[in-house]
Amino acid sequence: MSMWLYPQKILFSNKFMSIAKSNAIVKQDKIGPIGGTSIDEKSILTITKAISESIDRRSSMIWAYDNDMVDVLDLAQREIVTMSKGNFSLDDKTKHFIDTTGIAAHTRGQQAAVLSIFELFQKNALFFIWYKKLCFKSEYKGSLVLLNLDFSPSIHSLLLLIENGRYFFGMGSGMTCEESMRSAYEEAKLLRYQDSNAYAINFNKSRFRYSAGTITQYKYFLRIYNNVTHYKNKVDNIKLEEKNLFNLIPEWIEHLSISKIPNNQINRLVVVKAYSEELYNSLPFKKIVVETNHLKNSMFIIKDISSIPDIPSI
Repeated sequence: MSMWLYPQKILFSNKFMSIAKSNAIVKQDKIGPIGGTSIDEKSILTITKAISESIDRRSSMIWAYDNDMVDVLDLAQREIVTMSKGNFSLDDKTKHFIDTTGIAAHTRGQQAAVLSIFELFQKNALFFIWYKKLCFKSEYKGSLVLLNLDFSPSIHSLLLLIENGRYFFGMGSGMTCEESMRSAYEEAKLLRYQDSNAYAINFNKSRFRYSAGTITQYKYFLRIYNNVTHYKNKVDNIKLEEKNLFNLIPEWIEHLSISKIPNNQINRLVVVKAYSEELYNSLPFKKIVVETNHLKNSMFIIKDISSIPDIPSI
């Protein structure tokens, strides 16, 4: 295993940033993702988080183009089912597009499963916020936030951070509004500080430039924000470790499966991937939505979206 770490103090900040990269997996001339990046006030935590992200993103390529079958747990149906390994790996076919959405690594398997589910819900909450305007508004540390509750009991946030005249979006998840918004804020900050050597998956350009939002996205976000109501409800502070995985799945989802993914890099880390044919298993870019919307759960049915700008790259 090859891994490089770059813990560094962010200028004019009390935070550190680390970048971790492992050796890539290549299949059918396609190179899988390998990079992980994190920021935190403690340098050791940034290293740990960056390594975890690097490992889970690398693991998304292990079963790519593999049609063998594997037993997985369908949380919605509460039963073991058999599915193709290809559903739990990267897939570049438009009508079955899968990126690193829904994959997570942690030293505890239960926590890895929770985070993988949150990851999957988060990208689909972005669909509801951006295309259907199903959200409430709030504020966090001076930034505007849109909250989606369709995956209750979990809450998912889209936050807009404006610094030096540039726009950065962050998505976050949690069992409380505070936790969700804090997570979104940290991601927006991460994208703000990411240096020019951190590369986004499948893009040969710096993630810093790639992740900055556009003026069009900014104006569209404001239009949504100005036309939805404030979030006022309070949610019980439920610890993730104590949360039953089955209870995380909303009743309107009929099938959602999770599987442990092989990890031959760091044995202490458990990698879990969540998948549902009813949901988007990638960022819901307009091209993917237009071509696959009819295949998803009826909750996702939407009319013409040609006048809506594409989602921010998060």
